[in-house]
Amino acid sequence: MNIKNLHNTIDVDIDLPKLKYEVLSLIDQVGWENSQIALQHTGNCSWHQDVDYYGSVRKEHECTTWNSELDDSYLKQVILSANINVASARIMLLPPITCYITHVDLYTRYHVPIVNELLKSFMVFNQQNQVLSMEPGKMYWTNTHEVHNYINGAYTNRINIIFNDACELPYLDNPFLPMLFPDFTKDVKWR
Repeated sequence: MNIKNLHNTIDVDIDLPKLKYEVLSLIDQVGWENSQIALQHTGNCSWHQDVDYYGSVRKEHECTTWNSELDDSYLKQVILSANINVASARIMLLPPITCYITHVDLYTRYHVPIVNELLKSFMVFNQQNQVLSMEPGKMYWTNTHEVHNYINGAYTNRINIIFNDACELPYLDNPFLPMLFPDFTKDVKWR
């Protein structure tokens, strides 16, 4: 995809009430840690180990083994409907009235919003002067190589499913990396 293309809606049919029920049930079952729940792992099956932590990087394209408890789930079916080799699938929480630090990612992202207030929760592409509001129950690809942040201005949690394309390698030559993260080098230490 064109590097300046910031987002695309992926044409998939999603039964939002069914998906939301499964996601919220999973959250009740396993709980949150670092505001994320890993749906895939790199070998050590855990709901919380193969997720992102600020200040560390991981080879997300290698995180491709599904948690076996998801084998017959609608959640997994929806994610696989993107027709890509899925990697690093997870559920992410952004608490009420908060935002992520302005950043770039080493991988582009697919999003499926589950709980999201359209007029109060949005992604901001700072350099491009664009705002993306994602409708629950739709799937989006976003170019997170561009400078961005995510703002939840609602009084409720924002819950999204996020995943990558396993065929995409980390973009270590992103010119924004050294500007946003002065300690970043291409000889990054992977966790």
